[in-house]
Amino acid sequence: MSLLKTAQPLFAEEVLVELEVGELRIPVQRQSRKTVALHVLRDGSFEVRAPNRLPIGVIRSFVHSRRDWLQERLDSLEAGEGALALQYHDGAVHHFLGEPYKLKLMAATRWFASVGDGEIRLATNKLDELSVCKALQKFYLREAEVRLPERVVFWHRRLFNRDLPELKFRAMRSRWGSCASHGGIMLNISLLRAPLPAIDYVVVHELCHLQHFDHSPAFHALVGSVLPDWKARAELLTVPCGF
Repeated sequence: MSLLKTAQPLFAEEVLVELEVGELRIPVQRQSRKTVALHVLRDGSFEVRAPNRLPIGVIRSFVHSRRDWLQERLDSLEAGEGALALQYHDGAVHHFLGEPYKLKLMAATRWFASVGDGEIRLATNKLDELSVCKALQKFYLREAEVRLPERVVFWHRRLFNRDLPELKFRAMRSRWGSCASHGGIMLNISLLRAPLPAIDYVVVHELCHLQHFDHSPAFHALVGSVLPDWKARAELLTVPCGF
């Protein structure tokens, strides 16, 4: 399962589709209509609108046939958001754990990164936009590998008495995290931009998919059992999701 940038409405049915960056979940909205269609909502998420009596298998087949279109739409949405939201020059503002920091860029033969005193200090051999972007991703990946496992362990112990899932981190275009059908969890390194309450919400959300691989009432009840304020936490995910 994957977590899109914005909280999803509660639907009884969903379709899973595998894209380049992982699994995308798309809620199904049943309506009095004759055709099935994919729609992009204002928040950038997707929705399937289908006739009331159309079998879910037919809906799945339709969505899977539109994988290329879905990937193109995701790439287009993320490219537009990134161009508006993020810059990579000296003094540009990027968030870390919910707080704004200015980039302090330095030319050096070896990569270096540190954070403090209102600055994210980056040393890289080139200072063009692409090189700085890659250096910044390396910084967020390092911090994710250091800081996020302890949040996963903490919430996993609150939820389950079982082995920890496989945990990976990467830059993701349009989702904060995902839980694969085999039980592995992937977290977006951009989570380090968000405040801790929002980070914990994403961690709990993905962990709960180990028990409920859907967004049923049982899934949300499990999330709410440890995070009764999960909706307020989800609203804190306002920082950019991609790079």
